[in-house]
Amino acid sequence: MNNMKTCFSPKRSSSSFIAHYPSPSRFTLPTPSRSLSDSVMMQTLEVAEPVIIKWDPEASTYAKVTSLFYENRVEAFEFIKLVNKLHKAMHSLVAENSNSELLIRAQQLMQIAMKRLEKELSDSVRQDLTEFESFLAKKSVKTTVPGAGVHKHTIDTMNYLSLLGDYGVLSDILYDTPPPENSFMSESFFDSSPAPAVSLKLARFIFILICKLDDTAKHYKDVSQAYLFLANNIQHIVSKVRSSNLRYLLGDEWINKREQEVKKFAVSYERVAWSHVVDAVPKTVTEMTREKARDHFKNINIRFDETHRKQLPFVIPNNKLRDEIKLSIAGKLLPAYREFYNAYRVEMAKDRRFAGVVKYAPEDLGNALSDLFFGSGRGSMSTSGSGSSISSESRTSLSR
Repeated sequence: MNNMKTCFSPKRSSSSFIAHYPSPSRFTLPTPSRSLSDSVMMQTLEVAEPVIIKWDPEASTYAKVTSLFYENRVEAFEFIKLVNKLHKAMHSLVAENSNSELLIRAQQLMQIAMKRLEKELSDSVRQDLTEFESFLAKKSVKTTVPGAGVHKHTIDTMNYLSLLGDYGVLSDILYDTPPPENSFMSESFFDSSPAPAVSLKLARFIFILICKLDDTAKHYKDVSQAYLFLANNIQHIVSKVRSSNLRYLLGDEWINKREQEVKKFAVSYERVAWSHVVDAVPKTVTEMTREKARDHFKNINIRFDETHRKQLPFVIPNNKLRDEIKLSIAGKLLPAYREFYNAYRVEMAKDRRFAGVVKYAPEDLGNALSDLFFGSGRGSMSTSGSGSSISSESRTSLSR
């Protein structure tokens, strides 16, 4: 028992116990450490800030007149890399402390970086447009297209312009762009004044393209083919504009003027290619001898055969334009021919000397016209003697 008491009897006084275990008031509290997001942001700002400030267009003349992307591609890549890193650091910190002073500092730095990138983008687009205009002006487009179809240069140019039209900030980028030299050429496409800078720029590109196409048309030996070539290519331009955002940048007024040009060239094509066929048909049915009627039929047959054979290789890719030209030709040719045919067909059949002189019924001519403008090898001629095996809505409308 005595030993047990000895075991449980403390040899140290209470005062020595307290001295060994000090009270909380005697602790020195450590300074709280920064969060991980704060630390990451501090490190990011230390690296990103000097690079971004260096290229602040409002901070120095050098940054204002020098292109980051063209001057130093390595530094440009580093600039974008740091902006991305800064964005990630901001995203982490805003979730933890949206009122952080570091976050405010980062936001200000990000605004400077965005202005820089916008400037680089604008400068790059302007440079690309300048180079593209130079390319258009220097491009040689002397090679003609078989069948007077749409030139590859027209297709490529309009595809590029359509992509530009889909670029939503193009108007903003070109807003303060001064008008080009000889801007009256592109301004003449618009009645309203003044036209926006982006409209003038796009109209100028297409103006240069049409000038090149006009030069190409001069290389066709057949004048009618030259007119059809211009009608086809301008129609392609109009169709591409209508089906893209270029419609809103160029406007209905510009489109209507180009459509009028298409009609003008189509009319010129008809006049040169088909007027001699139309003129061969008597305009009024008057009393004439069988011999005179026979001569008219022969002349019509010869002229129509020659013209039809010559026009078969020609192509009109646009369905609407193709139908309009066919119907226009048919409207000038078929009514007068039908009247003449009905008046003298029986008379020709009465005389054995004139057998076979009436080669075509009006329906045959309509069917022959319907086979045109698809390119070489499409369709074949059929006459009233052999009977027509071709039937379609378009041919029916042409034969009426």
